[in-house]
Amino acid sequence: MLSCSIKLRVTIGKLVQLCAGVDELWGVNKDDEIYRRTISTFDPAGEQDQWHQIPGKLVYVAVPERNGDILVWGVNRSDEIYLRKRNDDKWTKMDGKLVCT
Repeated sequence: MLSCSIKLRVTIGKLVQLCAGVDELWGVNKDDEIYRRTISTFDPAGEQDQWHQIPGKLVYVAVPERNGDILVWGVNRSDEIYLRKRNDDKWTKMDGKLVCT
């Protein structure tokens, strides 16, 4: 059984989509701005962790872990798909389109 002891304070209207990774949260707001928050194991209440804006514009993010690599997938308003490794500074555009429903 998986348990979660992280406490989050919800601020209405800030994020419209949120995805939890292994040790971080990713989300997008109504303006398609991307945010990331690392959750420290030493600060499970999240009192010292901060949200950081990530360059780019997306309407959807997903944070799967694959073979120990944490990847971030995203889709923008034009249904274009982007990928980035967690600690990279850039998004890589992938072939194809993906429609979020």
